[in-house]
Amino acid sequence: MKIGDIAVADVLRGKTWRFVPAPDEAFDRPMEEWYGVEDAHGLEPTDSVLYSGVSVSDTGEIRPILLLKVLGDVEYGGDYCEFVSGRWRQVGLVPQPNAPPSQEYIANPSVLDPSFDAPDQDYRKAHQEGFDTHAHGLRGDA
Repeated sequence: MKIGDIAVADVLRGKTWRFVPAPDEAFDRPMEEWYGVEDAHGLEPTDSVLYSGVSVSDTGEIRPILLLKVLGDVEYGGDYCEFVSGRWRQVGLVPQPNAPPSQEYIANPSVLDPSFDAPDQDYRKAHQEGFDTHAHGLRGDA
């Protein structure tokens, strides 16, 4: 399955997927056209994952998002798709200099993902609670 085939309903349920591209996958296309989406069973720190999430702008707009990253990578973030006008599109391919600042919330950050570790705050819980709060407003609307 390709990234663009992911159902928004699955994102709003907080699903996580493994991303295993074919050896001949051409990454010169937009992210939503990449093939290799699988159900996430028995993830390993070296796996690439697609996290479900939502992006909440300072203006109050809420969008479903997908975050693609290597699970065991310490750096937060990765490649993003957002659901706009009825389809997924990779974030950053079209400049949006006037886009309002936003906060993202990832539905179910893995315990194998060190980018959500912090000694002073439970970032996993903060992301999960933020996702639950904001995704609830989209259920059935996106």
